[in-house]
Parts: sequence; C-alpha cells; structure tokens
Amino acid sequence: MLHNDTPNQIECETTPCISKGALYNLVICDSSLIFPYLKIEEISMDAYANRNVVAIFNCLQLLNSILLLAVLVPALFSTRVRRVRTWYAMVISGLVYSLCYMPLMILGQQTGPPPSFTLCLLQSCLIYCAPVLIISFTLTFVVELFLVLTRVIYGSALGSSTRTQILLIAVPSLIYSVLFNTTLLMGLQQDGTIERDQWDLYCHSTASSPTLVVAIVVLMEASIIIILKDVQGTSSVFVRRRYRWWW
Repeated sequence: MLHNDTPNQIECETTPCISKGALYNLVICDSSLIFPYLKIEEISMDAYANRNVVAIFNCLQLLNSILLLAVLVPALFSTRVRRVRTWYAMVISGLVYSLCYMPLMILGQQTGPPPSFTLCLLQSCLIYCAPVLIISFTLTFVVELFLVLTRVIYGSALGSSTRTQILLIAVPSLIYSVLFNTTLLMGLQQDGTIERDQWDLYCHSTASSPTLVVAIVVLMEASIIIILKDVQGTSSVFVRRRYRWWW
C-alpha cells in the first residue's frame, strides 16, 4: 500500500488493482505514483472522457462517409438517375472532407505519443483546405444550374460547351491546390504551431493565419452563391409566368 501525507492522499492497494485488470493497474495505479498530488478519480475521469469524445467523433465521421456513399453510389451505377458533373464533384468533396479527419484514426495515433510532424502537418493542411473544396464545388454546381436556367430562358449554349464543363471542374481544383500549398508553407514556417488538438481528435495549427485565409475564401464564395441563388429565384419566377402565359 502506498501512503502519502499530503491532503490529496492517494492509496493504491496491490490486490484491488490486480483484480480490476492490467489496464486499470497501468492507468490508475501507475499514474498515482507519477502524479502523487492528483486524485485517482480526476485522472480516470479525464482519460475516459477523452476516449468517449474520440469514439463519438470517429463514429460521426464514419456515419457521414457512409451516408454520402449511399447518395453517390446509386447515382453512379443507375441508368435512370442523371446528374451533372458538378453534382458528383460536390458530393465527392463532402466525402473528402470527412476523410481528411481520419488519418489519425486509421493509423491509431489519436491516443498515446504525438504523431510525427509530417503526418500532423499533412492532416492540418487537408483539414484547413477541405471547406474550400466543398464551397468551391458547391459554387460551380450553382453556376451550372444558373447556366442551365439561362439556356432555358435565352437559348444560350454556354453551359453545355466543353470548355465550360472543364472550367467548372478545374477552377475549384486549382483553388484547392493553391490554398493547400499556402497552408503547407505556413506550417513549415511555423512548425511549432502544428500539434494534435486538446481532445486528440486530429492535428491542427494553433496559429490564426490558416484559419483567416480559409475563412476569407469561404466567405467570398458563399456570398457569390447567395447572389446567384437570388438571381435564380427571380429567373424561375419569370419562367413560370412565361410558360403560364403560353398555356
């Protein structure tokens, strides 16, 4: 039995620890020897609370990926379901967003010693750029819908041209690549800011510059989406009135 004369007295009897298993002996009894001024209850509650948060986070990411695959796979293999290319790109970007949070989970490095700097830097760059990828392909999807609507109203063939289709896929990919390289350079210059977050879920940067850059890009593209949706709403009202007048 281990005794301590401090107010936070910790007692760790050999028999109860062994009876509760090797994991309890390692986490509780050994930690009481290393941190004699901490209560056993505080150590055990923090450890199990952290693991519960990690488990819930991993389940949500897996569930999100499964739901997106359930939407994507039928559209890919069904002959009756027809979708534009930007719709597929938007759904795939959402799947990529979920996968960006999984490297530490897949490699089993959410707990224990910190992951390597290379892995942590790579995941932090992927995470910071993932929202830009989603919002960019969402914008191109809205743009393509706008072009289809203008073709119906004005007979324009701009939306169906091959060059337009290539640009709708290439521009978001280019924006993502530029931001990925930007956040990568920021991480290399500020290597001390790259670390695993406080809940051991994923790696991120404690610096505010990557978040600021990504937030500006997302805000700009989201504003364009809102404007285009308003224009589409006005145009759809015009189309309904036009066809109602014809019939």
